[in-house]
Amino acid sequence: MKNRLTDKLPFAIKLRLKKWRAKIISGAAENKPFPAARGGDKSENRFHAVIFNDSLPEFDRDSGSLRLFQILRILARLGRVSFVALHPRRNDFYETKLAEIGVEIVSALDFENVLRGGKIDFVVL
Repeated sequence: MKNRLTDKLPFAIKLRLKKWRAKIISGAAENKPFPAARGGDKSENRFHAVIFNDSLPEFDRDSGSLRLFQILRILARLGRVSFVALHPRRNDFYETKLAEIGVEIVSALDFENVLRGGKIDFVVL
């Protein structure tokens, strides 16, 4: 049997993900159109994306991380991006690179505050 990402998570985080999963799915069931990216600096016109991943993308080590880093760069140009690493390894180099392209790094233990903190247009798990 394949190990899923959630099999390795601490129990407290599993409970939080289970709670928020229903809310995220119910929002998707409303079949809302994808928000159009608009120019300008007005934050109310931009989308907010929350991206969950196992760890920080180490773009100089593997192609999957490079691909994710490039996706984050594109999304950060178009809107607000919050990145949640579920098993972060503290690495200032990669954190700095994400911050330079405009990605907000959120602690895995603090992601509920991001989900409660305002309008989120989409979540990638």
